[in-house]
Amino acid sequence: MHRILPAFLVCLTAICGCDMTSGDDAGNDKNDDLNNPPQRLSKVETDLLALINTERGAHDPARPPLARDTGMDLIIGWHVGQMAGEHFLNHKDANGRESEARARYYGENKGARCSEIIQFWGGTPSGQVHYEGYFNSPPHHAGYLEEAPYNLGPTRWAGVAAFEGTGPAETSFSGRSGSYTGVMLCDGPITIVIDPYDE
Repeated sequence: MHRILPAFLVCLTAICGCDMTSGDDAGNDKNDDLNNPPQRLSKVETDLLALINTERGAHDPARPPLARDTGMDLIIGWHVGQMAGEHFLNHKDANGRESEARARYYGENKGARCSEIIQFWGGTPSGQVHYEGYFNSPPHHAGYLEEAPYNLGPTRWAGVAAFEGTGPAETSFSGRSGSYTGVMLCDGPITIVIDPYDE
């Protein structure tokens, strides 16, 4: 049984590129200590993807399990790390790109179709709490199950990222310890031609 957990801010970008952000779009507060970047939470990433894949397999009709793609991992990792370090929650990155535009810009496939779900959790980080947050949000649930309008095939590829960080600025979560996650799905693997960390 899944329960609604109130300590989430969640966002989802549809394949069409529309933005359905919750909370503030502010996001210009930089990390005060650039020598202490947010820590990547690899166990949260692994556990979150495993829970999503379990549900995808049990869905009717079943969805194939998502395998992590190196290119998508780099793209979503860069963006989620940026959100955690600068205390914001938004599908638009510092260059104004959402997930699909990011995949097309940084990758070689200029026709890639992608969607992403992102979230901040104010509390002890775990794959389970992030999974429950996505599960209990109908658009995010539809996003990782690829239900309309987020159907990508269904796909077999994903990027997953989780970083520690305090909550988004100018929201009720500002200053609260927690974690940011993102899951990016694309209709094919992404081969990187521009490293987002090099811009």
